[in-house]
Amino acid sequence: MQLFIRSDAGRTLTVAVENPAAKVGELLSQVAAKERVDGYLNYGGVPLRASRSLTDYGIQNHATLDLSRRLHGGCFGFSILLWILIFICCLVSVCTCGLSLPVALCLLPPALLLPLCCL
Repeated sequence: MQLFIRSDAGRTLTVAVENPAAKVGELLSQVAAKERVDGYLNYGGVPLRASRSLTDYGIQNHATLDLSRRLHGGCFGFSILLWILIFICCLVSVCTCGLSLPVALCLLPPALLLPLCCL
């Protein structure tokens, strides 16, 4: 069985699957070897689970699957920036007679709560 995998970059890969009852995870490993992308497959807008077989989703010969990348939380950089600013405010407080410490205190709640919102 021959399947076409369309990636986010617009490239189309051709993957040969010997067993139509193969698991989606096996297909993902073949795609990862060619494309080197950590992602998941969609067929007809439905995300495919790695533990189920291709026949469970009705995937037949010459079907086109979409490969989507996994999106990871985007708050990491901003959280690190807040912690760096808090650290700098604490260092500078010696030179400013402690006037920069209220700024650090104002930045502390967002720095602690932001990672919880981006899970």
